[in-house]
Amino acid sequence: MANIRLYALFTNNSVPVTGLTLAQIQFTIIRIVRSTNVPTEIVTGAAATFEAGRGYYGYVRAGENFVLNDYVAFAQYTGASTVDQIYIYPFTEVDEPVSSRSTLGSGANSWTYTLTRSDTGAPIADADVWVSSDAAGNTILGSGRTNSAGGITFDLDSGTVFVWRQKSGFNFVNPDTETV
Repeated sequence: MANIRLYALFTNNSVPVTGLTLAQIQFTIIRIVRSTNVPTEIVTGAAATFEAGRGYYGYVRAGENFVLNDYVAFAQYTGASTVDQIYIYPFTEVDEPVSSRSTLGSGANSWTYTLTRSDTGAPIADADVWVSSDAAGNTILGSGRTNSAGGITFDLDSGTVFVWRQKSGFNFVNPDTETV
């Protein structure tokens, strides 16, 4: 069984819309049974589970025996923000949790990043965190998951890095620009 990840990009006048409420983004996944060509809806109105940044939102469904070609997906936004286009991206199959496939980098410096709640200062444990060398997030230097104290230590070279965070139930402004 695998975890299935689905992404959608939300835009307004071709500009990505960030900070949308996850509960107001709904994904519908429909399975088409090949032998009968009868659609069987398997997920209706499932809320987005993470904001990936730059207008991208996603949904993860764990432990399914998906045959990716047998499914179609739709996304909609039910909130008050202006969204005029939604682009849905193909399913991706994640065979293991992100934390078990992570690399903490290969740079010369041991650098710790601590993720905390902006309202209470409490640590945010078990959040997916990755670091890129560019603001677009195209070159990933390391990735992993925060510990119970909200910390994660990367091995990075000196310079400016961009930190991306995601966890269900949280809306982060990505990326966070930091200096190593």
